[in-house]
Amino acid sequence: GFDFGGHTCSHPILTKVDPSQLMDELALSKQKIEQETQQEVFSFAYPNGLVDDYDANTIEVLKELGYLCAFTLAAGPMPMGSVKKDPLEIQRVTVTAKDNYKRFILKVMGLVKFKAFIGLEK
Repeated sequence: GFDFGGHTCSHPILTKVDPSQLMDELALSKQKIEQETQQEVFSFAYPNGLVDDYDANTIEVLKELGYLCAFTLAAGPMPMGSVKKDPLEIQRVTVTAKDNYKRFILKVMGLVKFKAFIGLEK
């Protein structure tokens, strides 16, 4: 199985919109997905996902709407303790078509940078 999460309706940078548009983008995205899937939406991915693209106000609105977790584009992975501490700022592991299974495992374990550092990867 899998879940669908929110991502806004028109993909704005959330720190660049006024409070009413912020609420609409987050709430309507959630409502539309819940209507279409008949499942509760509890996760969110920030448009762009960089540190300047969301703020404390964005996180408060997500909490108010019932989101339990949200994903940034900051490089992950994160230790579980950090995820539990900041569930609305979870760092991602980026996987591309160039990643084979072994590289994927290294990425989710946080070892791919170490492998490159010691010269095992080009």
